Amino acid sequence: MKEIALSCLALAAAAAVPAGAQESVKWGPGLGFSVPGSDFKAALTGYVQEDFRSYRDFEFDEAQQVDQLNPTRETRRTRLGTELQWKLLSLDVQTDLADDKEHLKNAYGELKFSPAFRVRGGKFKLPFSAEFLTSAAKTDFIERSMATNRLGTDRDWGGMVWGEIHRRVLYQAGVFRGDSRSNDPVTNVSISAKTTVAGRLVFTPVEGLDVGGSFTTADVEALPQVANSDTAPKARGFEGKGPSGYRFSVRHYVQGHRLRLGAEATWTSGPVGMKAEYIQAREQRLGQSARCQVAGGGFTCDDLPDVTGRGWTVSGTWLLTGDKKRRTIEPEHPMPRGVGAIELAVRYEELRFDDDGPDTGFEGAGARSSNIRPAGDRSFTGGVSWWPTKWTRFMGDVSVERYLDPVLAPVPNRRGSYVTLAGRLQVGLP
Repeated sequence: MKEIALSCLALAAAAAVPAGAQESVKWGPGLGFSVPGSDFKAALTGYVQEDFRSYRDFEFDEAQQVDQLNPTRETRRTRLGTELQWKLLSLDVQTDLADDKEHLKNAYGELKFSPAFRVRGGKFKLPFSAEFLTSAAKTDFIERSMATNRLGTDRDWGGMVWGEIHRRVLYQAGVFRGDSRSNDPVTNVSISAKTTVAGRLVFTPVEGLDVGGSFTTADVEALPQVANSDTAPKARGFEGKGPSGYRFSVRHYVQGHRLRLGAEATWTSGPVGMKAEYIQAREQRLGQSARCQVAGGGFTCDDLPDVTGRGWTVSGTWLLTGDKKRRTIEPEHPMPRGVGAIELAVRYEELRFDDDGPDTGFEGAGARSSNIRPAGDRSFTGGVSWWPTKWTRFMGDVSVERYLDPVLAPVPNRRGSYVTLAGRLQVGLP
């Protein structure tokens, strides 16, 4: 399937170039080319990430570590894509050969009528959270924040209108088939909501400062019980995991409305950058109680209080080599003429789960608990990135986690501190 898709893209690119102009193709920059006078451009994009991790203070044996924490070594991403542009039309297709469950990442077309009005359709990221909308090759840390990873959205099929007005206002609004095409990596069960409406609005009051908000709204449907089966259906709610991958809050059984609200702020000045995000999510649990009554030819179950998840993150970066902080870091003095670009980064974050019901009765940590036992994780991460050249990047992070509830911590009755050492080698196409 991947080979067919890539072959079709190559044929489409060749067909779009006028026959008489194919001999005057201009190659570059990188693995791209353009045809002077035809408004046609094409480029091959991609990168590979290899991650390494080591854990301290978790006191797990080898089997427990494999089961409860992120892998100590993995090829995190192997992205390969093609970007085509002709007049108002642009196409983007991106695959990930390292993702066994969801190879196709991006597959969309876009018409740019003006900078203030563009129409996009296909499979792409929902417009929610500035950090999620930042490419995984360009994030400040190896892992995105807990709030973005656990409460945010993913890619899905849909349509969106968006644009920038006088470089002061950015708007994005779309309707999607769901809020994620990816399945739970453990259960391989879809956790996506149904038809999802999403929107994002960002203001730039002064140069270097962006302030905005975003939302998604949808309904999520519980998986049905399989007839004559003793196995319960899998839960589809949010779950809590920290940078180590340790799960401190299980997925709950949800049915009804799913709502996300987000706020974001980004400030850059020269080599310095600061970011902050807040995400709040809520899921209904209609008919998801373990207390059920016979009704007619079947049975009905009681409603449970909504599940709530709240997360925030604050981070700062400083390019020691004096390079300007941009979305894409390009060393002003790459090797061998210089040392490249070196950046220090720090982040403080928290993620919590609870319910919005009265704090009465037994507090439980199960997937159908009425009074959910509050669970949370607070983490501090320090990191360093080095770009010897524009296309290579080495990263190292140290994360220290401390859990809200000692009973739900990796070592019972010890809230923290739990340390994760992480490293990454990233190589991109020129």
